[in-house]
Amino acid sequence: MTQGDEPRGGGRRGRRGAKTGKNRGENKDHVMFVYGTLRRGFENHFLLDGAIFLGPARTRGKYALFSENIPYVSKTKEISTVAGEVYRVDSPTLERIDLLEGHPNWYVREMIEVVLQDGSIVSAWIYFCPAPEGILVESGDYGDVVPIQGERDV
Repeated sequence: MTQGDEPRGGGRRGRRGAKTGKNRGENKDHVMFVYGTLRRGFENHFLLDGAIFLGPARTRGKYALFSENIPYVSKTKEISTVAGEVYRVDSPTLERIDLLEGHPNWYVREMIEVVLQDGSIVSAWIYFCPAPEGILVESGDYGDVVPIQGERDV
């Protein structure tokens, strides 16, 4: 099973111990790559309170990062790797961020590979925007176009 996959099958269970759809994955951890307002020093970082910071990273693949007050990553063009941070989050945190990002109606959450600062590669969720707006950020770093609001260690 890869990170972010839901468990499959698992054999038969009687009424006791049976999982309900509502509670499935409730305590599961997810790895998330954030590239914009969820990063340290930006306005939505508070939504990651309690998450475990795994480190700065860049996407393994090349994407297009746009900025129009908020960032948009798109798969429409391969411009550069995207800079961000990786966190381990629980399911309630993932659900809060899905609400912020309007998943799946505005941004779409997908699994990609990212490269941590130490060179290790991990699978992580990212939010893509199918219809990005704004200016192209050729460096792939949202911090290059929007000033950081607080201290951050990179």
